[in-house]
Amino acid sequence: MQSRLYLARSDGSIAVLDKGNLRKCPFCTELIKPEARVCRDCGREIELVCAIAEEMSLEALQKSHHPSLPPGESVPFQAAKELGRPCKYCCPPDRATRDRLGISPYGDTPEDNEKREAYWLEQLEKLGLFPCLFVLGSSHVTSFSNLLKKSGYKAEIVHAEWWPHS
Repeated sequence: MQSRLYLARSDGSIAVLDKGNLRKCPFCTELIKPEARVCRDCGREIELVCAIAEEMSLEALQKSHHPSLPPGESVPFQAAKELGRPCKYCCPPDRATRDRLGISPYGDTPEDNEKREAYWLEQLEKLGLFPCLFVLGSSHVTSFSNLLKKSGYKAEIVHAEWWPHS
C-alpha cells in the first residue's frame, strides 16, 4: 500500500495518486503505514486527508478575490481550516518566481504548463503530508496525472464531473 494524493479538478474530477510505503503522521511527523488510522507514536486518530493543496497563489487570489470569501482565502483553504489540516498554495507565488522558472508572461504554452506542473509536484513533495487533496484546473488533470505517474505515483480517477452544491 502506498500513501495517497487525491487530485480534484476545480470543475469536476478527482484522481487518487499513490507513492511510497510510508507517510508522515500530520501531528507528530512519525512515519506510519498509509492505511493507518491511529498513529502508534502519538495515539492521534488520522483522517483520510491529511492536507489540502491547490493550483493557486496568493497573488492570483488578490487579483481575482471572490466577494463571499475572506481576503487571501479560497474554498479549499477554508475547508482545510475547518478540518484542521494544513493548506498549501502550490502555484509559483509571483511573477519573479515564474520568470526564474522560465514561464512566459502569459503562461499558456505546453512548455509553461510542464514547468508549472513540475513546480506543483515539487511543492507537494515538500509538503510531504499524504493523503493530500490537490485541487487543480480541468486543463491540467491529464497532464499532471501523467507527470505524477512518471514520478512513481499511481493515479486513479475516483469521481468525475463533481460540482459543489449551492
